[in-house]
Amino acid sequence: MNGSIRTSDTIITDLFRNPPIPPPSASSSFLFEPALDQAQFRVDWKMWQAIDNHKRQLGKSKSKPCVKCTSVQPMLDVGRE
Repeated sequence: MNGSIRTSDTIITDLFRNPPIPPPSASSSFLFEPALDQAQFRVDWKMWQAIDNHKRQLGKSKSKPCVKCTSVQPMLDVGRE
């Protein structure tokens, strides 16, 4: 319980010490739209879960939590299965 009180105190202190980050305005979204439009591929939640599951399965065979995919195309292929 004592640790949670200390954590809460730290959060409150940080909030008062540092100004909050302003929320992005609607006009700032235009900065990201060209990058999304030019993207060669998109990964949705279902694909991400398939890729994550594949990484975890590879990790089990090596007694690790997961193994990083180092090549994009094989990773996307796993996500599309």
